[in-house]
Amino acid sequence: MNEKEKVLRQISNALVEKVELFSQQDDLFSLYPPLKDDALVVFAQNVSSLGAKFIYCQDEKEMIEKLYSLIEYRQWQNDIYAFGEKLTNFLTPYSIPLNKEDENIEKNLVGISLCQGITTEGIVVLALNEEKNKEEVSFLPQIFIIIVFSSQITQDISSILEQFSSNMPKYINTIDVQKILNGEIKEMYFFAIEDKM
Repeated sequence: MNEKEKVLRQISNALVEKVELFSQQDDLFSLYPPLKDDALVVFAQNVSSLGAKFIYCQDEKEMIEKLYSLIEYRQWQNDIYAFGEKLTNFLTPYSIPLNKEDENIEKNLVGISLCQGITTEGIVVLALNEEKNKEEVSFLPQIFIIIVFSSQITQDISSILEQFSSNMPKYINTIDVQKILNGEIKEMYFFAIEDKM
């Protein structure tokens, strides 16, 4: 396990287990030498300081295991709505319990979504092309789970929007974690999958 993985796992474990590991907030990052310009570490620090929960995953398999454990622990089996057909198709073979019966997405307590990208400061960009997803990009659940790949984390939003130059999606929504957490959204989870090691 490299230094970056150690730091990310410490952040993730401290937040998920709610264990008071250190007496001072900065102690976690003084254990290892600073990793200059590592977007994933900066992102983890920033969203954690805003009150979101950061879960580091080495790969997609680990993400599925941790997601399933969280759903079981919080007893969300009948409350989860997956945003977008691509995500639904990805989660279904793993027996992640999605609420497919309920057409009114606003009745679901928990939402889970892929994203187009996230800035290190916590601006999330959601983009959907399907007509039926128009309502989805305007609705925010009380508890929101975002799945992000480490390669999708950038310094600024313009890098994310540049991806749309040749194929502009029909619906785009941006979410500022700092502004929305504890307002519309009560809890936010970021499952960060490492894909550029």
